Amino acid sequence: MQKINLYLKLVSFFPLILIAFFVLLLIIGWFIIWPKFNEQADLKQSIEIKQIELTYKEQYIEKLEGIQSKLDASEGQISKIESALPSENSAPSVYKFVEESASSAGLVLNSISPFAENPSQINTRLSETSFSLDLSGSYSALKAFLSTLEKSARLFDMNSVSLSSTQGEGAFNFLLSVRAFNY
Repeated sequence: MQKINLYLKLVSFFPLILIAFFVLLLIIGWFIIWPKFNEQADLKQSIEIKQIELTYKEQYIEKLEGIQSKLDASEGQISKIESALPSENSAPSVYKFVEESASSAGLVLNSISPFAENPSQINTRLSETSFSLDLSGSYSALKAFLSTLEKSARLFDMNSVSLSSTQGEGAFNFLLSVRAFNY
């Protein structure tokens, strides 16, 4: 009988035990499981954001690689541009080129005026070097010399050409005012 009384007592407390169990479950859920669930959701959202950032960075790197490959493919053209418009004024190289071109065309370089560097009026990023050439030779040699300057990679601009006759037949003195450009 005692067992039955004990059993009846337990059964009478069962709703209270059941309520306490559910309250305990709610407390555990509220203070332990819910924060962990929110933390996990935040981590998942952070991972998604990082994956999106990674995707954008991969696309950016692909674009950079495409640009690099285009630059590599056009390296020859870029070197031509750099030789046409060097980054610094190199008067000795210009002097050497003019002297060799005049000689190969059959002209004699009598004198070359001092090089004067000025900012270009064509483009503010360009600078120009002005100089004058005093040459002697035939008219056909002058044409060949001007053709050589025109075909060179370096940019030259003829400001003026004046010619005067000398004693010899077909021999002239030429005075050229020239500009060479650089960055």
